[in-house]
Amino acid sequence: MGIFKTVFLCALSVLLHHTNAHFVLQLPPSLGFNDVKEGDGPCGSFDIGNRNKVTEWPVAGYPISLLTTHTRAKFTYRTALANSTDRLVDLIPQMNQMGVGDFCLPAVPGKEEWVGLDAVIQIIQEAVDGSLYQCAAIKYTDGNTETVPSSCKNSTGVQATFIASSGSPSTITSAGPSVVASNSISASPSHARAASTNGRGNVGGFAALAVWFLSMTI
Repeated sequence: MGIFKTVFLCALSVLLHHTNAHFVLQLPPSLGFNDVKEGDGPCGSFDIGNRNKVTEWPVAGYPISLLTTHTRAKFTYRTALANSTDRLVDLIPQMNQMGVGDFCLPAVPGKEEWVGLDAVIQIIQEAVDGSLYQCAAIKYTDGNTETVPSSCKNSTGVQATFIASSGSPSTITSAGPSVVASNSISASPSHARAASTNGRGNVGGFAALAVWFLSMTI
């Protein structure tokens, strides 16, 4: 193996390691994203009390859109009132998520008893390299389910399953803004997008580059 090939593979390994270490909250708007400090709870190094960007969240349902570069991870979705952020509670059951790229939950219900109150959403990703955190400032409102934007979609092969718990938890499907009784969430392959946005990393692209390089050098 030539020295250039060795250096290339070492660099690729480091790049993939760092790429796989993150997820990005795309909707609702995050309090902020710092790829180096995303492991700092409760909000990836950002102030959980920050109210500069507040999203109105109908308790009937609001979409959550994520970009993940882990092939497997566990996600926890929590919420708390803005005046008691130390009392986070689960918004929906925990999920096991598989696949790399965009993931959309089109209609996540809010806390009906908190209508009219300021709150925060916390999303935790647990994967092989530890826990990562993202948060969003919200205000729960009354009214119909929020319209799902075209940007909230699933990459091909991305899917998630609720972790078993007592009772029959509701599932927010990727097919539309409805809540149905089920255990799994399937991605819609018709809306595939590469996991690359503003330098966040394209795992598929790096893998393809590695395959091409090896084919040219072996």
